[in-house]
Parts: sequence; structure tokens; C-alpha cells
Amino acid sequence: MKKAEDVFGVALFDRTKNRIRLNDNGTHAAQEITTLLKQTDEMIARVCAFDRASRTIAIGSAAALELPDLIGTISHLFPQKSITTELVLPKDLLQGLREGVYQLVILPGDPGQEVVEREKLAICRIGEERLMFYLPKDHPLSDLPSLTLADLNGENMLLFSEIGFWGDLVRKKMPDSRFLMQSERYTFSELIANSVLPCFTTDLSLRLRAGILGNSIAEMKASPLPRLQRIA
Repeated sequence: MKKAEDVFGVALFDRTKNRIRLNDNGTHAAQEITTLLKQTDEMIARVCAFDRASRTIAIGSAAALELPDLIGTISHLFPQKSITTELVLPKDLLQGLREGVYQLVILPGDPGQEVVEREKLAICRIGEERLMFYLPKDHPLSDLPSLTLADLNGENMLLFSEIGFWGDLVRKKMPDSRFLMQSERYTFSELIANSVLPCFTTDLSLRLRAGILGNSIAEMKASPLPRLQRIA
């Protein structure tokens, strides 16, 4: 305590025979030190983030199936850098881009020109993914060419956990349905092939799982997936 007072050059404590406590100087010094420590932690975090960014391209995405082709392209363009990916809810992607957590993000839809201009973003459309129902042959709705989420609200359904923004969408639009969750893709594929429960798929997913045949596919509306990249 005496050393701290020597550093500041002022008395920081009130001393009595059996007690010592911070005086007004000491209280103010403690507040300043707390602020300084917080700023130090933030500075260290920024430096670490800068170092990671210089060696790594971090991608945040709301759609898992858009990542493989994108990773291949970036790896070809920047062979000296490592690439990390993370499946993130759309509401957290722009914040992560703003804070430097990600150098590139994939969103389920155009964020709007106002956001693009305010955040100084470069944006391009990278594809379109169509959500579909995957129905058993004998399902009463399997002969219909298209369905809405409301049509199957209340049905018990299989649901793969790693589907990004689609997961929140179907839970919100189908509040009366129960979803049997599965996080392992092989097991999920086996369940699809052998279950009488409907599930969701997309046109992109079908290309990857072309071997699962025999059930009816009911098409739903498409959702564009633009990619955003911050302009340096």
C-alpha cells in the first residue's frame, strides 16, 4: 500500500490505530485502475483478433450447405491462410463481422442497402436454396406439388440440428409440431430412409444426398443467400 502511494505521489488511505481504508483519492484511483484494466483486456483481445485475422479467414454462415464450395474457392485464392467456419444465427452475423470475429459472412437474404452503406460492406449473391418437405409415399399430402409450413404444422417431424437459419424458421412457423432432433448426419440419413416421419430437405442437400430416393419431395419457397465481406 505504501508502494502504491509512492507511485501516485498522494495519500490513498486513511490510517487509524486499528484500521486502514481507502480515502477519496484511493477510491478514485481504484476506479481509474479498474477502467485501465478493462481497457488493457480489450486491447489484448483486439491485438489477438488482429493476429488471427492476419493468418486466418473466419467465415460465419447461416447456411451450412453453402460452405464447401466457398471454402474451396477461398483456399485456392489464399493458400497461405487457414480457414475457420462457424454456423451462426443471422442476428449475430453482422455483429461478428463488425467486431472482426468474421472476415466474411453468409446471410439468408439481402440485409438492405442502408445497412450495406452504413457498415461499408461489399455484397454479392452466391446462390439460392429451396426448402422442401421430404414426405413418405403414403402421406396424405405427398401428391401435392407444393406445400407451406402451415400445411404441415402439427406434424411430428425429423429435424437435423445443423441447418442454420432454417431451424429457427420452421420452429417459429410450425409451433404445434414436435421435432425429433438429430445431430449426426449419417444417423439422420438412416432415419430418413427408414422412418414414416416427414422431414425437411433443400435442393442443395438433395445433391449431396442423392442416394436417398423413393419418397415424395414437396417444394417450398426459395431463399437467396448473399455473402457479405467488409471493405478494408
